Amino acid sequence: MADTKACPSYDDVAQRHGGLPRRGRGAITVAAAQQAFRDAMALAARQSCPILELRAANSLARVLGAEDFQQKARDLLAPIYARFTEGFDKSDLLVTKALLTELN
Repeated sequence: MADTKACPSYDDVAQRHGGLPRRGRGAITVAAAQQAFRDAMALAARQSCPILELRAANSLARVLGAEDFQQKARDLLAPIYARFTEGFDKSDLLVTKALLTELN
């Protein structure tokens, strides 16, 4: 697993791309949220922050799952989760495992 000490916070990454509502901002569309989380995933990957990529993928998978695209959500999330080799007792990985189970 890559070192995450230099990673920005997830909220900063997701908000920068518009996936998470900011204070005083109105609702965002599903399509805008999906694109924002894809952008956040790409940024996290470029910055070598696998945990932030996983968090953004979790957010996108939840949006996709809510839109009845469970298989698409699982196909997105499973390979990112599979890259982790340790830390399976940590909350991010426990949440991801539960989400993958829910998407089955």
